[in-house]
Amino acid sequence: MITDFKIGYAPADFLELYYTSKVSWFGVRYVTGGGATVANGLSALGTTFYFRPMAPSLFIAGGLGLSYRSTPFESGSQTLIGFGFFAGIGYEFYKHLNVELDLIGGKPSRTKDGVKTEYNALSVKLTVNALGY
Repeated sequence: MITDFKIGYAPADFLELYYTSKVSWFGVRYVTGGGATVANGLSALGTTFYFRPMAPSLFIAGGLGLSYRSTPFESGSQTLIGFGFFAGIGYEFYKHLNVELDLIGGKPSRTKDGVKTEYNALSVKLTVNALGY
């Protein structure tokens, strides 16, 4: 499952500037038994450019920020942090309604006691969105 939150400002009919939080949620099972929910996410500043000022319109999106990986529902869990990005393309087929395809990447890591733990995180997200503006 993937969640996507976005809040921002549109200085023109064809441009959005915003903060976004995109998170891939998945479960892992441990060999020793039990499991956990993992959040692989991105907190970023992004922009969306629409090719037409009104729907219907094709658009592109992108942003840079911090990627992270954590097990948020586990006590004493550690969060790994690193550089992240997203790039997307979409189509607003009706005012306030669009479909978007995103590639979300990051490299969260952590060094503890001289040992570095690092992940190469990559997610593909397809969403149907209702926007309020």
